[in-house]
Amino acid sequence: MKKIKILLGTVTGNARNVAQNIVETCQDPLGNVELIENAQLEDLQNTEADECVLICSSTTGAGGLPKGLTPLYLTLRDNQTNLHGLNYAIIGLGDSVFRDTFCGGVKKLDTLLTRYGGQRIGNALLIDTPAHKNYVTLATDWLYALFREEL
Repeated sequence: MKKIKILLGTVTGNARNVAQNIVETCQDPLGNVELIENAQLEDLQNTEADECVLICSSTTGAGGLPKGLTPLYLTLRDNQTNLHGLNYAIIGLGDSVFRDTFCGGVKKLDTLLTRYGGQRIGNALLIDTPAHKNYVTLATDWLYALFREEL
C-alpha cells in the first residue's frame, strides 16, 4: 500500500492510541499514513487502487459506533453508496464481557462496506481491550502482518 487512511472512532482514547501508534510507526515502512477524525463519505469514495482505508474504532453503549464514525455509518446505510474499488481493513476495540454487542459498531460498518462493494483485506481484528493490555502493539503488529507482502 502506498497510502493508508485511518478513519478513527474513539470515546475513551483507546482507539486513538492505536491509530496514533500506527501513524508514528508505520509511516515509512507502509507508506503515507493519514489519520482522519469525523470521517465523511468522501473519505471512502476518494481512494486509489493502491490505498487502504483502515477503520479503527472502539465500541459504545450497546454495540454502537463513536460520534466520529456514526454520521458516516448513517450516510452509508441510508444512501446505499457504491464502494466498488474500496480496499479496507478493520480494527475494533471492545469488551467481550458484552458478548452480544462486542465490537458491534465495527461489525455493522463492515457489513455495509462489503454490501456496497468494498473489499476487506484479511480478517477484522477485534480486540478485547481488558484482556490485552498490549492492545496498541497487538494492533500495530497485526497491520504489519496484513501488509507484509507490500514491504
